Amino acid sequence: MTEWCELCGSWLAHRDPANPKACKQTTCRGCGKQRCMSEGTGNGRCRACVYGQLEGWSHGYNNVCGYAKCGKPAAFSGLPRVGKVCVDCIDRPKITLYENGRSVKVTLRQYLERRR
Repeated sequence: MTEWCELCGSWLAHRDPANPKACKQTTCRGCGKQRCMSEGTGNGRCRACVYGQLEGWSHGYNNVCGYAKCGKPAAFSGLPRVGKVCVDCIDRPKITLYENGRSVKVTLRQYLERRR
C-alpha cells in the first residue's frame, strides 16, 4: 500500500517522526515559506517561489553567491547566467517573463513579489 503526505500529496519518502502521515517540514531560504521536504522538485528548490533553496537539501560544496566578490551563502539557485544568488544580491539577476505576447525582463525581487 502506498502512503501519501496529508500536506503536499506526494509519496512519503521523507516521513516526519512526529507526524507519520506527513513529510518532514523545511523552510525555503528564499521566500521563507514552510514546505515539505519531498517538494524539492528533484533539485531542492521551492515549488512556491521556484528559485529558493530548501533547507536540508544538499546544494553542493560551493553554495555561495555567484556574483564576484560577494561570497555570501546562496538562498536562490537556477538563475540565468549567475546560477546562485544570496538574499543581498536579489535585485541584480534579470528573469525574462512572457506576458501578452512579448518578453519582459524583471529582477528576481520583482518576480517574487508577483508570485505572492
